[in-house]
Amino acid sequence: MDKLVVINLGEGTLETGCSATIKIGNERAIPSIKRLGKLPPVPELAKLHKRWYLIYQDLGFSVRALKKKPELNTSIISIDQFRKLSKNLVKSLNTWLDSEDFRVVKEAFMKNLSPSDEIRVIIQVEDIQLRRIPWHLWDIFDYYRKAEVALGELTYDKIDKVKPPISSMSKDRVRILAVLGNSDGINLEKDRELLEDLPDTEPTFLVEPSRLELDRALWDEKGWDILFFAGHSYSQGDGKSGYICINPTDSLIVSDLKNALKESIERRLNIAIFNSCDGLGLAQSLADLHIPQVIVMREPVPDLVVQEFLKGFLKSFSQGKSLYISVREAREQLQGLENDFPCASWLPVLFQNPAELPPIWNDLAPMSFITQQQPNNEDLILYKKRVEAWNQWRERNTELVPDRIKINLTGANLRGANLSNVNLGGANLSHANLSEANLSQVNLTGANLSHANLSEANLSQANLTGANLRAVQALNTNFEKALLTGTCIQDWNINSATNLDGIICAYVYLRDSQQERRPHSGNFAPEEFSKLFQKVLETLDLIFVHGLNWQAFLPSFQKIKVESGAQELAIQSIENKGDGTIVIRINIPREFNKAEIEKDFKHNYELALKAVEEKYLAQLKAKHSEIEIYRHQSAELVEIIKLQANRPIYNTIDFAANNIDQSNSSIGFGYAGTVKDSQIIGTQHYYAPTQTKNLAEAAAEIQQLLNQLSQIKPSTTEIQKLTVVAEAAEKINSNPTLKAKVINALKAGGVDALKEAIEHPLVNILMATIEGWRDL
Repeated sequence: MDKLVVINLGEGTLETGCSATIKIGNERAIPSIKRLGKLPPVPELAKLHKRWYLIYQDLGFSVRALKKKPELNTSIISIDQFRKLSKNLVKSLNTWLDSEDFRVVKEAFMKNLSPSDEIRVIIQVEDIQLRRIPWHLWDIFDYYRKAEVALGELTYDKIDKVKPPISSMSKDRVRILAVLGNSDGINLEKDRELLEDLPDTEPTFLVEPSRLELDRALWDEKGWDILFFAGHSYSQGDGKSGYICINPTDSLIVSDLKNALKESIERRLNIAIFNSCDGLGLAQSLADLHIPQVIVMREPVPDLVVQEFLKGFLKSFSQGKSLYISVREAREQLQGLENDFPCASWLPVLFQNPAELPPIWNDLAPMSFITQQQPNNEDLILYKKRVEAWNQWRERNTELVPDRIKINLTGANLRGANLSNVNLGGANLSHANLSEANLSQVNLTGANLSHANLSEANLSQANLTGANLRAVQALNTNFEKALLTGTCIQDWNINSATNLDGIICAYVYLRDSQQERRPHSGNFAPEEFSKLFQKVLETLDLIFVHGLNWQAFLPSFQKIKVESGAQELAIQSIENKGDGTIVIRINIPREFNKAEIEKDFKHNYELALKAVEEKYLAQLKAKHSEIEIYRHQSAELVEIIKLQANRPIYNTIDFAANNIDQSNSSIGFGYAGTVKDSQIIGTQHYYAPTQTKNLAEAAAEIQQLLNQLSQIKPSTTEIQKLTVVAEAAEKINSNPTLKAKVINALKAGGVDALKEAIEHPLVNILMATIEGWRDL
């Protein structure tokens, strides 16, 4: 839970001391803790800070300020001496904040806040010198790494903003009015590049505009989210107002644009950023108009420093981090520049209207999270930040109905997003990841959700009329009371945890293009859809988009039956979709987890595919070796023929195998011969009587089974043949006696011997299926 801390120092000064009140509470609640304390007078700190301030003005940097004469002369000191002075200032500041009468404030902070909390600290002060104090150097912020400090007015009001039009609820671009003023002696191109490269934005640039052009732009009816100024600026000595140099000849005080700025703030202007020097007076003038947030530089600032801050801030803020954390991260990153620009990290300061909540990026462009999806490029950490920011916005704006009709979100990563009540009618969400998303009451009329992942998503009371749900993954998905009339549910994948209770559905289609209507005529009775498709809960669809390797499938299928303990698994049907896609529907007991079985099967199938590929490559290599040997032997044979051509012909052939005892032929000898010189050399195969019997019996039973199945089932097409083989393998596997005979036969004689003993055109496919059993 984010926390808010408000420390009111009243109208005190460093010379007179300050009363102090601290209030602590949750971000969006009335503060529950209040403590009173005080800070003593510290004239020495006042003198030290004034000296630091005046010396900083004369460090000689090229800055974005009009040159002003210092109020008093200062002796020239070195950079090292200035750094030492800065350290003394930090030490003196923390000594003051550790005063005994102020410890009650510090203790309230420490006792009621955790380092893991994200904390907004607003210090309300009136005195200009207290505003120039670098409050972020209070050592308490070293402990609270997720806390950042802002300055606030003693008195403030919440702006009654004009209700935004319906179109603005669906905007996916942050509107930025970027004023590039007088650039004499400074480089504003980098500022422009940073804004142009910012995602999800619609920047409008005014380059050295006239007062009239700027005034008219602020009156824009669409409104602005961010006002940005880069150029020269300065504040009056009392810090009550400031000037911006909009072109080489004109400088404007904020009050010159009062009416236009008030109108812009009422429309929706949330943030003003002044990438210019000495901006405390500017912030004060805008705070008087009750602008929600202003970011300025408290002192003169070099080009590089202000550009690096802008880059860091925009990067963090646009990625979904809070405004305060974005300011802190960008400010702290400036420390790397302090060899060349001492105290660079002291310069940025945030002004906050205590009556307003600081926005997140999705508040400015709420639909950018959805419309600007880049699933192939976005890293996981960034995505988590964006989805968190989006969900926070939805929680604060539950009454809004964002409209994204017919948007293309193919492949979008919307996992875990709160899309409740969003109008996505006609949207293309094919292959999108919507797992764990909140889609309750969402309008998906006519949307394309084919192949989308809806697992564990909440679609209760969603309107899916006419939507395409082909091949969606809907495991553990909640469709309670959803409207499904006219949807296509071809090959959708649901399980026993998919909630179909109370679905409102007149009819559905089982095929694309409104084919195979169910019911064929008329409409479903109440609850009939849920009861009818409850049978689907007992099946699992395995989809193979680029064809199927049966040598890998069947052993993988057998393995998953063993590993899962679901021996009841069986192939219900095999469908050829005609585009290379094959769908195998598996019967599965209701108590088993379909998602886990599908995951394990795919893992086994990939391993089996790799094994098949390796076997094929080995066979191919062996075949190449045989060809080479054959070529070599053929060459030798030609030479032998040439030599023998001039010799007498003998009619004697020696049989190396004539020592075989023919009386033993009944127990299973096999003989294969090769010719070398004029001899036939035989290879002997011996099978024991029991092995021969097992092989013969197994072969006979398998052949009988194949013959029976071929008579009752068509086996003309490849798919039909594979179906017959799959059923044959299933019947063998379910018959322990026959399976044992097959395994023994495979172990004894191998696949080839069993194959030779069976005369059936499907034997090769069957052997490829069951050859892995010999390893059981």
